[in-house]
Amino acid sequence: MPEVYIDSLTLENFGPFYGEHTLNFGSLDGRCGILVGGKNGAGKTHLLRALYLAVVGESGVGDLRRVSALAVVA
Repeated sequence: MPEVYIDSLTLENFGPFYGEHTLNFGSLDGRCGILVGGKNGAGKTHLLRALYLAVVGESGVGDLRRVSALAVVA
């Protein structure tokens, strides 16, 4: 299986992310690793679900089918 690198993730009206938000995962020094932290309800799990949706696609998503039809992940 080929390696997959995600440079950025754009969310629009997905969970607590209202409007359009782009998260950049690129590293300027070539290191790997992302640390996600925040309070309850801040969107940590929605961020992981959005990454899963972007990589696996809609056919591999279970309870994400309840996400609003207005939600966009690119």
